Amino acid sequence: MQFKTTAGAAFALSLIAFGAWPARAGYSAAGAVALGIQIAERRHREEACEAGRAPDPDQAADVDKRSQARLEQYFERVITDDHGSVTHLFIDQGKRARWTGPNGPQPVTAIDDPYAKARGSAALVRKAFVVGGDNESARGIWSITVPDPKDPTKTQTLEYGVDFVLGGFGGMWILHMHVYAAPDSAPLPEKFCHIVAGKSY
Repeated sequence: MQFKTTAGAAFALSLIAFGAWPARAGYSAAGAVALGIQIAERRHREEACEAGRAPDPDQAADVDKRSQARLEQYFERVITDDHGSVTHLFIDQGKRARWTGPNGPQPVTAIDDPYAKARGSAALVRKAFVVGGDNESARGIWSITVPDPKDPTKTQTLEYGVDFVLGGFGGMWILHMHVYAAPDSAPLPEKFCHIVAGKSY
């Protein structure tokens, strides 16, 4: 591990030396070393995951707790129609995020989720949850049954498939959210090392 960390720092410093590092953007040698160490550590975790090592139990528990809290915040905020507060739950304030409802995708900056608004006291039931081998991502499915917004005398069961990633301020941020209305259902997440676009919600 020490060798890989040192190698990562050395690689970043070499970029500065040969002019490949964007020093004009304000990156210092110390900053390059720190980033190099971070890159090396992530590479080490990736190699360990590919070799079959499970996520760190303590970090996985923390990712689990933060992800669940973030999803609850989504339901709390979406009913207010304050699109700004909802957008702030997504990575980079929605710039890299994606939201897809039963009728197709919507801009993260203007999510209209009538099912979440109809939640009331209905419980969110977790169906599946997997923490990525990088200890910085997670994927899960939550089920909820709410009054049908089109006919309150009936109910509608939804599944929320969500990808989370670790972002700024140490929070777990929503990267992708896909809402499936029964009889459609979210595909069960498999073990993974990091979020891959083609295998995400």
